[in-house]
Formats: sequence, structure tokens, C-alpha cells
Amino acid sequence: MSFFKNKNQFMSLSFLLLATLMGYMLLLFLTKGNFAYAISAPYIHMSIAKYFIMDGMLSVDGETYSSATSAPLWMMLISPFYKLLGAKLFVYLSAVLNLLFQMFTILLLFKIVEKFTTQKLHYGYGILVILGTPFVTLTLGGAEHSLQIFLIIGFIYYFISYLQDRDNEAYQLKLLLLAPFIVFVRYEDIAFIVAVAMVVAFYLREWKFALSLLFSSLIFVLIFAFWSAIVLGIDPVPTSIIAKTTVNQLSFIEKFLANLRQPHIVVLLTLNFAIFIMAFKKNSQPLFVLSTVFIMTLIAHLLFARLGWMFRYEAYLITFGLLNIILYQHLFPLPKRWFLAILAFLLLGLSKQIAYSPIYASFSAKKIYEQKIQTANFVKEYYTASHLTTDNIGSIPYFSDVKVFDIHGLTNPEIISLKKKKIYTDKIKKALILKKNNEMIIAYSSRFKEEHIEGYTKIVEWRVTNRLHPSDSVVSFYSRDDKRKEYYLKLKNYSKELPQTVEVVWNISPKGDVL
Repeated sequence: MSFFKNKNQFMSLSFLLLATLMGYMLLLFLTKGNFAYAISAPYIHMSIAKYFIMDGMLSVDGETYSSATSAPLWMMLISPFYKLLGAKLFVYLSAVLNLLFQMFTILLLFKIVEKFTTQKLHYGYGILVILGTPFVTLTLGGAEHSLQIFLIIGFIYYFISYLQDRDNEAYQLKLLLLAPFIVFVRYEDIAFIVAVAMVVAFYLREWKFALSLLFSSLIFVLIFAFWSAIVLGIDPVPTSIIAKTTVNQLSFIEKFLANLRQPHIVVLLTLNFAIFIMAFKKNSQPLFVLSTVFIMTLIAHLLFARLGWMFRYEAYLITFGLLNIILYQHLFPLPKRWFLAILAFLLLGLSKQIAYSPIYASFSAKKIYEQKIQTANFVKEYYTASHLTTDNIGSIPYFSDVKVFDIHGLTNPEIISLKKKKIYTDKIKKALILKKNNEMIIAYSSRFKEEHIEGYTKIVEWRVTNRLHPSDSVVSFYSRDDKRKEYYLKLKNYSKELPQTVEVVWNISPKGDVL
């Protein structure tokens, strides 16, 4: 325990490790001992890392250049480990890194509170952040969000130091160095940097530093965009951002109002607005500035970014908002009655994160294992052609060497261009599929309409039942007619390896006739 400054740090980190262990115990119980992530993103990141290291390509499948991630820093961080660990061990890296960055974040929170309030942080607050963010869910997800949180909390640490000693140029330098990494880990973090810069410019009247901060934050993004557009000849904006933007039919105001109804958003915004008012009245500049930055960033996120997907998109805001609440309680302790009332209000607003999201993530990982991992294994073992039409990017190109034609468009510049023009219709999709003429089409039935495609026949459906995660429950396998019997036999053989929870529904007979 001597490694930690106090037992509260030890208790918080021990709780994080125990909670993570329990999350994985549930996941492994559901998948009969098989590892899987709860979302598709880590498999896309792993596939990009694989081809970036092995072939020097920014690509999901090693054939088409594509900036299919809005988290290039994460991709660059994990890529060197692919060669070091090998494909099998590399799968676990994202989970390990998430846990490590969460541990560093907890230690940073203790450091912030103890340095700027001269009080010890009770481990109960650490547990609140772990459960409320929610850290276990982020680890099960395996994406870049724990790194995002760590960088932002680190920035806040030096920002508070700067607020308390504005003549110390070392703090400004550290903020300028951190800013580009923050935006490069998640592009929407530019809202956080802009909020900080606006406060620095208009409230602190430090215009030169504010402009320097904005410029610094964009350095990596601009270099990456230039490299993508000029060197690789692809869209400088990540295709993941374009794909998500093109499907959003809500106006900014409609999106803002819809997002504002979420309980955790209501609670965090209400409490931080109260902190904003009280900090102003009590002349607490650091807390006033932090609450201002939080509110501005939250509003920008509600207008332009996404919520949901197991709270991973807004996780950094949850940690930030909770930090402000913790700092206020340590600087201006509330009477016990008020403290308990606000704690109950906070726990009620975060109840989904605390009680539901880790369970949901475990069931989501079970579904990923039953669908995406099984599909990738089938392709690896039985698919002999070099190209495949699918909407299951990530796991298929990572676990096999097959090149994919992505009908969803995330990795396909041609489809992204059509989506930007809002002309990517089912008719055009069908024409592109016929043009590719790949031996098989593997797609979710919810995304791939049951229209007849000349020269193709549906062979089978894999159906899963998941009450916590009911969407996209059917994966359909289509074969080119000249390969119908061959792939029927291959799918028949592989169906023996499927988990018992996967229902197999055949669309053709053993003779190759449509049922």
C-alpha cells in the first residue's frame, strides 16, 4: 500500500479492479469463456492498426485507403503493439489500456482535490466516478474513451494550476502541449478546447494565450487532414464522422432538446449550473471557470455530437461534471441534509450508468461474439475468395485477410461521397453490389433490405435473441448463384461450431433449391 499516498486511493483502485473483474466474469459467463468487446469500434481500430503496421496503409482491409476513425491518436497508440504482441494477444490490449488510463484518471482526481482544496478525497467519491462515468462499461467497450478522459482531466489539472498562477509560463506550455493530443483522440473535443479558449480570452483577457491554445489544438488534426487529402487522396474528414452526420435527420435544436431529456444530462447540467452561480457569489475563480467550461462544452456536445452507445460519447463530460461537484463539496461543504439530498438526486440521474450499463455491455459483448466474431471465423475458415461484400467491417478484415466491400460506407470513399450528396439509395447500393460481383454478401437484415439481387440467393440467417440488445438480431448470408451449393455446404459445416444460442434458419434445401 506504500505505493499509494493514502488508503483512499488504494480503496478506489481496488474497487475499480474488482468491478472490472466482475464485469468480465459476467461477460465470460455469457459467452462460455470467450472474449469479445461490447461494440464494433475496437475491431475497426485493431484492423486499421494491423494494416498500418504490416502494410503501411491507413486502411481497414489493406486495400482501400480510408480514415475510418475519428480517434487517430488511439489508433497510433495501439498500432506498434500489433507486431510486438501478435494478433491473438493484441485483441486484449484495448481492454488493458482502458483499465490503465482509468487508474491514472482516478489518481489524477485525488491529486486535483488534494492540491487545490488541501483536503483528502474520500474513496467514496472515487467509487462514484468509477460507477457514474461508467468506467467498467468503457473497458468492456474497448474504445478510446478512457484515454480521452485521462487527457482532459490532466488538462484540467494544469488549467487550475494556471488559474492560480497565471504568471507561471510552465503551466501555459503544458496546456499548449496537451491540447493537440486532446483533439486528436476525439475530434469533438475541439468543443472543450474552444470553451477553455473563450474563457481565457473573454474572462481572463489573455487573448494571445487563447489564440495560441486554439492553434495548438489543431496542429495534429491539420497534419493528419493534409496527409489524408494530399498524400493518400482521401477525404480529410474521417469517414466515421461523415457517415454518422449523413444519417442524422434532426436539426441542431431538435437534437439538443432530445439529448437534454436524458436524466444524467439533466442532473449534471443542473448541479453544475448551481455551482456556476454559487462559485460566482463566493468569488471562487477556479470553480467558476471550470463550471463555465463544463456548461459550454456540454451545450456544444448536445448540439453537434452524440450521446449514448453505452454512454461512451459523453463519458468525459460525466467525469468532468462529477469533478466539479466533488471540488465544490470540498471547498464549500454542504450541511448533511443538503448533501444527502443532492447525492440522492445525483445517484438517481446516474442510475442507468451505475446499475444497468455494465450488464448491458456484457450482453452486447455476447451478441458481438455470437454474430461478428462467428461471421469472421466463418470467413477465415471457409471463404476462399479474396473479396467479400458486407457491412461487418472490423472483425472480418482483422481475423482474416479478406478484402471487404463495405455497403454501409464507413470504409468506402465512393459510398461516403454518395452519402454526402444524399443519393446513396437502395437502387444504387444494389448496382454497386452487382458491379463488385463478389461470391458472398453478409449483412444485417435491418440494414440490408430483402430485395431480390439478380444472381444472388439468400442461403441462411443467423438469429440471436437478446432482450437487452434487441436491434440487429439477424445476420443474412447471400451467395452468388454459381456458388450456392458450395457455400451451403460450408455454412452447414460451420453451423455445428456456432454457439447454441444462435438460431440457424435455412433459406435453401440441401439440393440448393430455394425453400
